[in-house]
Amino acid sequence: MGYQADLWILGALSTGTRRGLTNQAGCAHNLALAYWEAGRAAEALPLFEQILPDRERVLGPDHPDTLGSRNNLATAYHQAGARAC
Repeated sequence: MGYQADLWILGALSTGTRRGLTNQAGCAHNLALAYWEAGRAAEALPLFEQILPDRERVLGPDHPDTLGSRNNLATAYHQAGARAC
C-alpha cells in the first residue's frame, strides 16, 4: 500500500477541527518518519514536504511541532543528498 492510500485512511480519521487537523498532521509525520526509517525515502520526502506547510498554516511558523517538521524535512533532504530551499 502506498502513502496515498495511507493518507486517505488518515484523512478519514480527521474530524475536520483544528484538533483533527493537528492529529492528522501528527499521524502523517509519524508515517513519514516510519517510511524514512524503513529506507523508503521516496515515499517519506513528499510527506515531509506536505506536512510542513500544513503545520505552518494550522499551528503557526514558530510552534514546536512546526519547527520539528522543518528540521525533519531539512534532515531528510540532507541525507537524501538534496539541497533544502
